[in-house]
Amino acid sequence: MKSVIMALVFSLLTAVINIAPARAEEPRDTLVASVNQVLLVLNSQESFDQKKAKIQVIIDGLFDFKAIAQRSVGVHWQKFTPEEQKEFIEVFSRLLSNIYLDKLKDYSGEKVEFLEQLSAGKGGAYERYIVKTRILRSGAAISVDYRMYVNQGKIRVYDILIEGGVSLVHNYSVQFISRLNKVSPAELIREIRNKINNN
Repeated sequence: MKSVIMALVFSLLTAVINIAPARAEEPRDTLVASVNQVLLVLNSQESFDQKKAKIQVIIDGLFDFKAIAQRSVGVHWQKFTPEEQKEFIEVFSRLLSNIYLDKLKDYSGEKVEFLEQLSAGKGGAYERYIVKTRILRSGAAISVDYRMYVNQGKIRVYDILIEGGVSLVHNYSVQFISRLNKVSPAELIREIRNKINNN
């Protein structure tokens, strides 16, 4: 799980190298724009707390935390009451954001190449895409693929894959589904909230 989060961090903090051009208003452009926004914030003269607050806004605008949260619990989602669903999305997004923001200090000038954008077909009203990137760090290259969708002009990330197979959603799904086979949704939410408060 740490490798997934670190790859996410470096992807959003690294200098941009454009390899494959894309038309405007496409997922790849949205990803590149978000990286540029983060870099502008990091290079500003604001305090670290101010930078974290602004980067949180960028993260919230790029990732569909509702979709990520729902996919991470699979069929158990139907066991959550509407209020529990809302609360789970809130605590899970806070957990992911806190992990990401805590890793900001580990950035040391890595670069990322934005490669091709591939169509992944339709999912209902959603056009799905994979945006392929490659992180260049200490002479090594790490592939990071972003699963993104377009729906009514909205472009969001709903999963990331490291080295072609390690999925952010799948990693949490394994943990959460295992717990939900033993405890209630309310208990899982309590456990996540306690983890946030203790870190």
